[in-house]
Amino acid sequence: EHDLMLVGSSTTETYTITEMEPGRKVFIAVNAENPYGPGPLCDPVQVLPLKLPGMPTILKLRPGNGTITVFWEDPKDLGGSSELSFNIYMSTDHQPLERIAEGIRDRSYTIEGLTCGVEYAIGISAVTEAGEGIMSYTDKAIPFRSPPEPLSITVTGGRGSINITWQLPENDGGRPITEVRIYRWRDNEERKLIARKPSEPSFHMDREVLDGVRYNYIVFGVSEGGTTPPSEVVSGMARASNSGMPDLAVPLVIMISILGIATISVIIYALRKDRTAGPPRGIAANVRPFPTMAGSTVDGHISGNMEPAPQLPRGPVPPGPAG
Repeated sequence: EHDLMLVGSSTTETYTITEMEPGRKVFIAVNAENPYGPGPLCDPVQVLPLKLPGMPTILKLRPGNGTITVFWEDPKDLGGSSELSFNIYMSTDHQPLERIAEGIRDRSYTIEGLTCGVEYAIGISAVTEAGEGIMSYTDKAIPFRSPPEPLSITVTGGRGSINITWQLPENDGGRPITEVRIYRWRDNEERKLIARKPSEPSFHMDREVLDGVRYNYIVFGVSEGGTTPPSEVVSGMARASNSGMPDLAVPLVIMISILGIATISVIIYALRKDRTAGPPRGIAANVRPFPTMAGSTVDGHISGNMEPAPQLPRGPVPPGPAG
């Protein structure tokens, strides 16, 4: 048995009992009454009064290309209810928040059709059978867009490779370009992705090429907002690793005999044109000592006639004529 007390009467089929303590179970019974008096009570029914749900918490806002996705978690206090949904509110330029979605059952929601570069404030409220609870603290985000400008690209042919360099556009749509995708193809071939590189450093060496064959290249930049328009198509050709010169320095020795007096050995080196071999060393000449000749010098350069130079007397130089 339960101690029941009269709390009210009604001439309709509904009655609202107010000032109930949320979360505390009560028993309710009703009876009918007519001019002849009250009838018996019905069997009591157990009821748990509900209260409005608490405030949900926004976990993060993720801006996108004209979108903002909001993530949140449930209120800590549901007010005794097991049914829960959420309403989404949004505003711009410090205007009052307006409800843009309701009855959301998930814990995330993507708002679409937003203006890139504009800041939006977003709030969430929880809804149960008891009604709509208070709104969460608002959070703000700015949606961005795909990079609107292409990268500029330069291609230069190297020895056995083609070098690709690029420059990022000034307008990246609100999010930095973090990746560059490089495509290559030859005429009458389909375009093929050959590399995905960080945007910095802005350089890629393509070694999977044939010497003397022309290749076409195009690049795209990628950010959180999307992909840039394609760059212009540029072409390049790898140069041969050598130009027909021998791989090793080959000495050619020329023996020059001058009047049977001196022998000059000149060694000429054919050097590779490969830059990796170091700077050109020119022509090396080894000259064996020989007597001084008329009109000649002793540094390996010969000029004048080929007659032997007259020998000067040794000893002190005699004085010249007086006066």
